[in-house]
Amino acid sequence: MSAAEELHARWTAGADRERALFAVEGMHCANCAHTIERTLRALPGVDDVRVSAASKRVAVDWRSKTTSLPDILAAVERAGFGTAPLAGHAASAHFQRERRTALKRLGLASLGMMQAMMYLGALYGASDISSDMASLMRISGMVVVTPVLFYSGAPFLLGAWRDLRNRRPGMDVPVALALLLAWVPSVINTFAGHGEVYFDSVGMFVFFLSAGRFVEMSVRHRGLAASEALARSLPAQVTRVARDGTRERIDVTALVPGDRFLVPKGVVIAVDAELDDVAASALIDESLLSGESVAMRRVSGDRLRGGSVNAGPALTLRAR
Repeated sequence: MSAAEELHARWTAGADRERALFAVEGMHCANCAHTIERTLRALPGVDDVRVSAASKRVAVDWRSKTTSLPDILAAVERAGFGTAPLAGHAASAHFQRERRTALKRLGLASLGMMQAMMYLGALYGASDISSDMASLMRISGMVVVTPVLFYSGAPFLLGAWRDLRNRRPGMDVPVALALLLAWVPSVINTFAGHGEVYFDSVGMFVFFLSAGRFVEMSVRHRGLAASEALARSLPAQVTRVARDGTRERIDVTALVPGDRFLVPKGVVIAVDAELDDVAASALIDESLLSGESVAMRRVSGDRLRGGSVNAGPALTLRAR
């Protein structure tokens, strides 16, 4: 059996097989991905977990009789990460909030870095500065940079705490350690009135790290454009078939598992479903999901994925 056939057999075997694909917040390295994978594999009923640190996506296959999607999402959040949908209005709103927050952190870091360099530059370039003025410059640098560290640098500090709590140090741990080892002695020397301070270095470090993550976030959001295009292609309404054979147009969100609905030829299947007619077969185009250009033949009882296209005659499906 080929790998593709084995995957299809695992996917279609049994009525309790489920799959979810979602985005994860706070995952920045391979160690984070390994932590999420280990956490999810420990759940009962989870058959397969695939985590991508580059795209920050997680795909999970599980048995619905043993566990549920809320259990999976809760496990990811207990590990210290956030979860978000990949497409749709909720995803768009989430991405907008994430971008606004990142811009605020980056803006504060840039202002704090410039102000700290302006204040503390006097300590480096002037040899005849009075002790009172030097003390004022140190205090000014501390006042400016401390909010930068604990607001703009919060993702690094919280990420380091999460990694240490999970006993799997990732890239945030050395970053947070470097920031704190520069900030803490600077605060001590500021109150002592002598010694070197490194507030400008802390502000610059946070700025460049935040700028790098902002660029990474922007690239990731553009990479999700295909998922968003798929979400937009899903029909907003379907024709539901009642037990007595009557038909009505309803919103997709009103479908519940077990509902029968019609899918005309050439229309995208709105939700995960199975072929309801025992005598029928279906020709399904899954290129939007898998990239496979050849339409696949499906028979009664086969699972049909939401987002695939009915390439054959009109179908009656049962929502999963």
